[in-house]
Parts: sequence; C-alpha cells; structure tokens
Amino acid sequence: MGLLNSLDLEVTPTSAGVSVLATVLVVLSARIFYLQYLHPLAKFPGPWYATSFSIVGAIISVRKKEPQFFMYLVNKYGGMFRSTPRTPLLPIILYFPARELTSTVRPAYATRCVAFKFRL
Repeated sequence: MGLLNSLDLEVTPTSAGVSVLATVLVVLSARIFYLQYLHPLAKFPGPWYATSFSIVGAIISVRKKEPQFFMYLVNKYGGMFRSTPRTPLLPIILYFPARELTSTVRPAYATRCVAFKFRL
C-alpha cells in the first residue's frame, strides 16, 4: 500500500484509455501468436486472419460468399488447410460422369470441402 502511495499515480481519462487500448492489443497479439504458432492445428496453412478469428467465417457466411472463399483457399493452399481457428478442411473433387446425369447436363466437377471439427 505504501509503495502505491509513493508512486503518486493519477488516473486520467487519457491514461485509462491508453491502458485499455494497450491491453486489447496485447490480448489480440497473444491470440494471433498462439493460433498461428502454438495451436495443435498450426501445421495446417490458411490465411492468418481466418485462422485467428472465427468472426471471419461468420462474415463470409452472412455475405453468402462461402463457395468463392473456399475455392480461393483451395486454389491458394491446395491439400488440407484451415479456414477457421479450429476447422481444417480437406477439399474433395467429385466427378459426375455424363451417363449418370440427364442428357441436358454436361459432365460436371464439383469441389466439396470436408470439415473436421476439433474440440480442444
């Protein structure tokens, strides 16, 4: 108690705001560092913003851009990748031959992503 009184600290709105901002930046930096380098799924590639925050997937889903985003990730990372902090995806290319489709539909390729959910 005597140590705090001897420091003669004053709390002003500016110092409180700076303290809150510094705390938020430290917490966000620690989260990004953990999810990029220390997390068990860190070995799977993916965009840093999507593998660090789940809100990215929510925004993409609300904007209805999931197919475009997943195709972007497939083209950029190939193989298995992470699209959210806890979801690695394995793209699977499906081929539908013409004999199994109606005569009006040409052979089609479809890319599906199989999600593996991990609870850590």
